[in-house]
Amino acid sequence: MKKFFLLLKKETRNTFSFRGNYILCLIFYMAILFLLPLGIGPEKDMLSNISPGLIWVSVILVCFLSLENIFYEDFNDGTLDLYLIGDLSLYQISFAKSFSHWLSNCLPIVILTPIFGIFVSLPNEIIFPTMVTLLIGSPALSFIGCMGASMSLSSRWHGLIVPIIILPLFLPVLIFGAGALSTLIFNGFEEVYIRQLFVLAGLSGLAIVFCPIISSYIIRVYFE
Repeated sequence: MKKFFLLLKKETRNTFSFRGNYILCLIFYMAILFLLPLGIGPEKDMLSNISPGLIWVSVILVCFLSLENIFYEDFNDGTLDLYLIGDLSLYQISFAKSFSHWLSNCLPIVILTPIFGIFVSLPNEIIFPTMVTLLIGSPALSFIGCMGASMSLSSRWHGLIVPIIILPLFLPVLIFGAGALSTLIFNGFEEVYIRQLFVLAGLSGLAIVFCPIISSYIIRVYFE
C-alpha cells in the first residue's frame, strides 16, 4: 500500500509540475466560457438559462484535451514495462493515474467555477449546485477518460481516437449533470435535482470501480 501512495504522489507531482497540462486546461476552460457569450449573444437571461449546460460541455472539452498523454508517454518510454515487473498491479497504476488526472484537471475547474461562471452569467443561486454536480460527476469523466486513453496506446492518432471512444460514455454524465441544474433553473424541483445527483454519484462510483479494471486488462493485452 505504501508503494501505491508513493506512485500516487509521483503522478500528482508530475501533473502539477510546470510541464503539466493543467495550466493549459484551465486557460482553455476560461477561453471557452469567455468566447461562448460572444458567439451566442449578450442577452443575460438567455445565458443564465443555458449556463449550466455550457459549463458542463466546457468541462468535457477540457477533459478531451488532457487525456491523450496519460498512458502514451509511459508506454513509449518503457515506464509501463517496468510497472509490469514491479510490485504494483496495473489496477493500482490505472487508479492512481485516473485519480491524479481528476485531482489536477477537474478539481481546479470545480473550485474556479464561481469565478469563470461570471463569463456565462451563471446565476448566484445556481453556483453551489453547479459545483456539487461537477464535484460528484467529474470523477466519472476522469476514470472513463483514462480507460479510453488506455485503448489507444499503440496508435499514432491517439489524440483523435480517444475522444471518439469516450464521447458516448460521457453523454450520460453530461445529461444528468446539466439536467439536474436545468430542473432547478426552470422548475425549481429540488427533489428531482437530488435524484439526479444520486444518478451522477452512481455513474462516478461505477467508473471508479470498473474503469481501472478495464484499463489494466487492456494494457496487459498490449504486452502479451
